[in-house]
Amino acid sequence: MNVKKLYSSKRTKGYIIGDEKRYFLKVFYGHSFNVYLKSIKTIYNRSRPENEFFFSKFLNKKDIKTIDVLRYKSKTFLKFLKLDVGYTISNYENIIPLDKLKNDANFSRLILESVCLSAKLHNLSVRHGDLSVSNFGFNGREIILIDLETMSFTFSVYQTAKEFADYLYDIWKNRPDLDLTEILKVYISQINLSDRKREKFRKFALGKLKKWGIL
Repeated sequence: MNVKKLYSSKRTKGYIIGDEKRYFLKVFYGHSFNVYLKSIKTIYNRSRPENEFFFSKFLNKKDIKTIDVLRYKSKTFLKFLKLDVGYTISNYENIIPLDKLKNDANFSRLILESVCLSAKLHNLSVRHGDLSVSNFGFNGREIILIDLETMSFTFSVYQTAKEFADYLYDIWKNRPDLDLTEILKVYISQINLSDRKREKFRKFALGKLKKWGIL
């Protein structure tokens, strides 16, 4: 069986497994006992592997397409306290991270699809936690969300506004030629907020972009 290392970061490593039918193995790890202690979750909290599995199932039931996490395993401490250490295995057939397509002729259309998907996510009071171009995938048919480990429920409009402003910044880093104000308009047209809150959201995001020197 073919195994290919896809990436390595401070807290996770990713591997592609298989040839014809491909799977994604994501390993969550810590480097020391202190890291283990800091990552302890109570029985009431989800570990990162468990969180990724949970939101994959939850969001797909809500018709928000994500990577299909097939199974997970979390290590435990003292047999019942969960650690942010373990792994997930996901179906990774035909998925291309969106940042790998930034020179594709259809990239702007795919970005707009990712923006609409972001709005659907936020309308469910869920924040991704790391919304970026690289954390969307294209499977040849549609845009899906990937890297779900930091997802959480939120009822804060400020948190979702900040998350989307950060996403606009990441879009700009990948393709500075795209019109961020038009992208923001598409997002705002999709979110379930009153007109007053939509306007506050718009001003907040534009203010962030101006602060970063983009507009």
